Amino acid sequence: MTIDKMIAVLQAAKAGKQIQHRYKHDEGTAWHDTGLQIWNFTDYDFRVKPEPREWWLVMATYDCHAFPTKEAAINFEAGFNSGKPIIKVREVLE
Repeated sequence: MTIDKMIAVLQAAKAGKQIQHRYKHDEGTAWHDTGLQIWNFTDYDFRVKPEPREWWLVMATYDCHAFPTKEAAINFEAGFNSGKPIIKVREVLE
């Protein structure tokens, strides 16, 4: 990790954001939420826990259209006035 990334993680922790860590010497190690205030940057990588992304889909018979906001999906569907369902999608982070 660069010093700038270390500082960014520390500032995020100070601001109350959830921090995750993983052991850096073992490839494939999963990220874990941490409540510890021990900053061992030699053996561990740290990051701010990512927030799941959300978007909206307008479903059609053979395709769907994705939009970053519900309003954009509603406006798109309103142009067709077909009663197509609008579905909110939330990313699952593991």
